[in-house]
Amino acid sequence: MPCKMCIERGQTWNGSAPQCGFDAGAFSRENWNCATINALRDIADNTKQYDEDQYYAFVRCAEFGDFLYLSWYKNRGRTEHMWIVTYDEVPRLPTEQDCLKAIEQNKR
Repeated sequence: MPCKMCIERGQTWNGSAPQCGFDAGAFSRENWNCATINALRDIADNTKQYDEDQYYAFVRCAEFGDFLYLSWYKNRGRTEHMWIVTYDEVPRLPTEQDCLKAIEQNKR
């Protein structure tokens, strides 16, 4: 089932339908133009790094961990990697709820 933000946004363009990154609950690499992931990429826009066509960024998320790490190729719609990274735990895949908390925290 698509995430809350994908449902709210719907498909606002001609062409291929979006593929939500949270259909299975936790982040999936099989995503394209997911509204939740796009919102995180927008938050990371000012701090993202670029190396050989690959972008990567950290979004601060003190509420559930320390950082949310994202990585994507060029400015295309797929985000290949997303992890919650903390100083004292093994990185884990974020859930939709984790990402919504990160978006809300970074709106302030």
